[in-house]
Amino acid sequence: MRRKIITVSVMVGILIGIVGTFGSAPAKVYIDIDAPGFRKFPVAVPDFIAVSAKDPAAADEARKALLSDLFMAGIFDVVSPARYTPNPDPGTDISRTNYAVWKKVGADAVIKTTYEISGNNIAVEIRLVDVANERLVFGRKYKAGKNDFSRVIHKFADDLMYEYTGEKGIFQTMITFVTDLHGKKEIYIMDLDGNNKVRLTSNRVIDLSPSWSPDATKIVYCSFKQRAPKIFMMNIKTHSDRLVAGFEGINIGADFSPAGGGIAFTSSKDYYPNLYTISEGGTGLKRLTNGPDIDVSPSFSPDGSMIAFTSDRGGSPQIYVMNPAGGAAKRITYSGGYNTSPDWSPRGDKIAYVGMTGGMFHIYVVNKDGTGTTRLTSGTYDNEDPSWSPDGRFVVFSSTRSGRSQLYWMRADGTDQTRIPATGGNDTSPDWSGRVIF
Repeated sequence: MRRKIITVSVMVGILIGIVGTFGSAPAKVYIDIDAPGFRKFPVAVPDFIAVSAKDPAAADEARKALLSDLFMAGIFDVVSPARYTPNPDPGTDISRTNYAVWKKVGADAVIKTTYEISGNNIAVEIRLVDVANERLVFGRKYKAGKNDFSRVIHKFADDLMYEYTGEKGIFQTMITFVTDLHGKKEIYIMDLDGNNKVRLTSNRVIDLSPSWSPDATKIVYCSFKQRAPKIFMMNIKTHSDRLVAGFEGINIGADFSPAGGGIAFTSSKDYYPNLYTISEGGTGLKRLTNGPDIDVSPSFSPDGSMIAFTSDRGGSPQIYVMNPAGGAAKRITYSGGYNTSPDWSPRGDKIAYVGMTGGMFHIYVVNKDGTGTTRLTSGTYDNEDPSWSPDGRFVVFSSTRSGRSQLYWMRADGTDQTRIPATGGNDTSPDWSGRVIF
């Protein structure tokens, strides 16, 4: 849900290099994929071709990653592979294209890929070809560790989004979440398609509510590892953490300021759960709310000028907004008697939250001024923990629709709700990182 473009190559221990760029058309005319009546381009994705040593399993997983990214991008409709042989263009030279074959199967474009493994490294070439106009749109050559094939694909998908929309994609972003796979609730991170899961905590207690820093090098989370709930900050690269807020009572629900250097959280240090801010170093504590009400789940606006939070000051949990510098809070939800877990869109215009309807929890969005309340999920199961993608076009959330809690993403209008491959436990509390450059 963070908004900043960030570099985390050292964090994940890989380096994806663009070693060649080629294409056509110096003038750019970007498409608006959110415009009414936008028509997706039919695209064919033939099998990946091994230039030398083959790794069919890795190539198949990478191709699946590409198909997943293309679906999520919303630009293309993938032509069914059943309509053509695995590789109608024979050989390893993907600069050659039999346009007649691809036109016959109804493809307006084709994405062709070769890979070459050398030791622990992989070189990948990907070309996007305009079939209708018989021209190369653009191509890229990438080098990376051979275990990072799918991340090369995500890098290409980001380049693809930029080529068409003028805006970087989100396919190199990550999601942090909580799972009880190991019996207790622990924190993981993963790529947005569920690959490359990494366990961050092994505290064997209850760890909750992870939240990314603006530069995605750290998370803050709540842990009971010192018996009472306290706020800790972890370095993603080293997995080392330190205490930030360990006041008497409860300390929960932390969120980084998008400007960096500050954290908002809830503490009952003065008996009632109120909102506070504190520096990342654990100094400069400032109280934001005051009274006998329960104020929890702070979420900063993208410019850091406002905080959305949940409060029961009106008699039931509702969403409010306030200036972190102080002042009165404004209530923005009035539909339903139980609304919680706000998350501010990186576009700044909307807030996602959880509301109870018919005894079940569902995801809603509301304009920041309280107008335009819209329900995004339905069904006789719980949908909770919304978190926006850094471009504001998607929301990740947890749902019990499969029997246990698993993570899903959906478009900002609630369509295309898609399950992210699970850990095997109950997966909850997702938080979406900002854009990442490997």
